[in-house]
Amino acid sequence: MPKELYSIIKICERKGKKSKSVELRPLSETNLDTVCFRFLQEQKYQPPILVENNPLQKRKYEEYNIRSLTFDPNVSPITNIFEHDFMIYGRMDTLEVPLYISKIDTLSSKMNEKVDVDGVIYDLSTEIIIKDGKYAWVFEDAFTVMMDPGTNLLNLQQNDFCSLSVQLKVLPFILAILNGKQINIRGTDFCVKKIAQFLRIT
Repeated sequence: MPKELYSIIKICERKGKKSKSVELRPLSETNLDTVCFRFLQEQKYQPPILVENNPLQKRKYEEYNIRSLTFDPNVSPITNIFEHDFMIYGRMDTLEVPLYISKIDTLSSKMNEKVDVDGVIYDLSTEIIIKDGKYAWVFEDAFTVMMDPGTNLLNLQQNDFCSLSVQLKVLPFILAILNGKQINIRGTDFCVKKIAQFLRIT
């Protein structure tokens, strides 16, 4: 993309280099035809006047749009989003100003989640965070359960500055998890077994 090539050229000039190594990745979630089509479409949003010496680069925008040549949320698993490059645009009326090329580091979502634990319903404010291949669930901003799929290690952490009423609301739910109770979230059943073998509490 013009913005990406311009950024590479400026970095090489600043560091006095004449070459730049780039990483190529397989197109397992898409195909070359789709990437080329998106490339031609995306070029329209990156004219030279908005790429070179852009006077709008440093202004604040009320809205930002991100797009990728290779990531398709309808095809790719959401956990693969960290492997793709995204172009970030600042929107000003109908004009989209190319700003940066970047990768997504963290995904998070916050919602009220109803969790069934052995027939007991817990209605909890829950934030789900995905980062570096690891998962974290923050319940009522009071407790965080972190899981590393690579090691099957659960890390239970009590957060600071939490009211007693919220802790009392969440604590029975946490204890139910630790006691290996059957848990149902959105129709999915699971339970934590052999707690002592892989649980660390901080």
